[in-house]
Amino acid sequence: MAGLGAARNRKTTVLKRAIGDLTTRGKRVLLVSATNIAVDNALWGVVKERRHSDGEIVRVGPPHLREVAEDASVCLTLMVRERLADEQRRAVAAQLVDARERARRLKDLERSLTGFDAAAYAADRARLDDPARTSEALTRVRDQVRHEAHAAGERIAQLEQARTTAADEVRATEQAQADWAAHEEVQAQFTEMREAVTGLETKALLAEGRRDAAEQRLSDLEQLKGFSKRRAKKDLATAQSEAEKTRHSAEEAEQKAANARDVLARAQQQLGQRIADLRARILFSKEEIEHRQRSLHALETDLRNIRRTADALSARLLPLEKELGLAQGAEARVAEAVRLGHPQRYAVASGLRPQVAADEKNRPSLERRHRELQEQYDKLARDAQGEIIRGAKVVATTLARFRTTKAVFEGEYDVVLIDEAGAATLPEVLLAVGKARTTAVLLGDFMQLGPVLPELDGEKRPDVARWILRDVFEHFGIDSPAAAVNHQGCVVLDVQHRFGHDVMGLANAPAYDGVLKPGPGVERRAALRKPDDPEIVIIDTDGLQSLAQARRTGRRKGWWPAGSLLARALIDLHDEEGETAGVVTPYPVQAEATLEALRDIEGSGGGRLAEVGTAHHFQGREFPWWSSTRWRTTTVMAFGWPTPPVLQTRPPGPVTACGSST
Repeated sequence: MAGLGAARNRKTTVLKRAIGDLTTRGKRVLLVSATNIAVDNALWGVVKERRHSDGEIVRVGPPHLREVAEDASVCLTLMVRERLADEQRRAVAAQLVDARERARRLKDLERSLTGFDAAAYAADRARLDDPARTSEALTRVRDQVRHEAHAAGERIAQLEQARTTAADEVRATEQAQADWAAHEEVQAQFTEMREAVTGLETKALLAEGRRDAAEQRLSDLEQLKGFSKRRAKKDLATAQSEAEKTRHSAEEAEQKAANARDVLARAQQQLGQRIADLRARILFSKEEIEHRQRSLHALETDLRNIRRTADALSARLLPLEKELGLAQGAEARVAEAVRLGHPQRYAVASGLRPQVAADEKNRPSLERRHRELQEQYDKLARDAQGEIIRGAKVVATTLARFRTTKAVFEGEYDVVLIDEAGAATLPEVLLAVGKARTTAVLLGDFMQLGPVLPELDGEKRPDVARWILRDVFEHFGIDSPAAAVNHQGCVVLDVQHRFGHDVMGLANAPAYDGVLKPGPGVERRAALRKPDDPEIVIIDTDGLQSLAQARRTGRRKGWWPAGSLLARALIDLHDEEGETAGVVTPYPVQAEATLEALRDIEGSGGGRLAEVGTAHHFQGREFPWWSSTRWRTTTVMAFGWPTPPVLQTRPPGPVTACGSST
């Protein structure tokens, strides 16, 4: 049984080499610790050596180190998954996950599409897809119609002015038109009279012709002789009567014709003078009057036509303006919808709806099938876990999982290694040690913080005081550095390689009685350290008045504002220098207050928050160096409360409370 009381890198090296040598000799090893991170830190040193084959080392439980969690040759979960190759269950699970994701995505899409009218968008899109209905095309048409309407208006004004002038010119011929009408009337009267005289003369001529014919017949009858004369006696009397009658008619017709010629002669003189007077005062010829009238008529016709055209153009403008407004509104709505991504999301949602409907229909059968496969998988997984654990040469887990995992607890081990033993209770250690067939090794620090326990009254329960409250190392008589050095079963690693002389001296003085010694690297770094770069900076908070007053939240816990403010200032300082730091607090409530203060400066920048926690939180933890060229550690302690609430390391080496060697 051995104890480890110095630098962590040496302890890790011992663990790494011990496990490597033991497995090489065919020994089966159980590596346990109180916390997951301590198990991972101890195991990772072995895994990095790569001296093992797949399946020889198994990490049981959830790893906290990403390197271990992602290593399929070590992580039990990955090993089981690979061993089972449960494609069918995973396929069904993937289908259910995909179905839930589709349903979730559809719900999110439909929520994001609130207010989006797909039918209206389709109508707007159809409108804009028509080249003749775009706002650009409609604007061109509207502008053309406006131009034509304006031109028509100007033409109307021109024609109205021309019509007014033409109408004035036509009105100027009104007297001439009246005179020409009177002239025509007189001319018509003269023509009518002449035609009447001609008619009477014609009648007189006809009457003379009938008279001459009657007298010729009478003459012919009078020249007959003898018997012919007697026989034509009756015809002769008739011819005499007819001749007398026609002579009278001819004389009467001749008289009328003569009278008419006399009247015509008198009228011709009068009407001729009337016509001459009218002709003398007429200013416009008939051709000029007709020309002006035709011009006026043509202008009125053109004016009617252009007005109809202007009315038609005006009638077109109103629907064009309305259509243009609709097009511009459609374009604005489409542009806004596209900017918001609604059409794309609607298209995706439209594609998802039938799939989600089908998923909903198939979900009960898929869930039933997944339950059946899961039950089968769990059974196989339990068998596979046991098989993998039983076949491993090195089993690494926490003390809690060791006693609750059947395959681990029932296994046989040649060697049991318990890391960070000081943080474990004696019953846990004894249970693990009892599994060792040949050797059990406790690795840790008798000065380390003990396990976190509920408040137990050791005075009333001696058994509790003996078996629970006492440190593990006390049971072996190791309670001081001298006892550790002089104990025959304890190997002390007293050379440390991480901290400088000042920090080492701070640990030696109250805790280790000068046992710790610096390694070669510490001496080299001490020689390179600048005078203005101290290892330890002490901040006195007495002058902070109320900020330095503790805010108690219980009999043995609380927080103080100065701790949070100082931590924030120091983290900010190191962040500006590109360095990281950790903060150790005495109580969890102080850690919460400090984290809240750090979020204000770190959360806004998107960076990772600094590590903050109690000494228990950091127990078993390791951090990488800041750089290989500046290996130094600066410890900042602020005094003003019974327990130093702020301990910062720069660059981040192991973040540890004062007095701990882990």
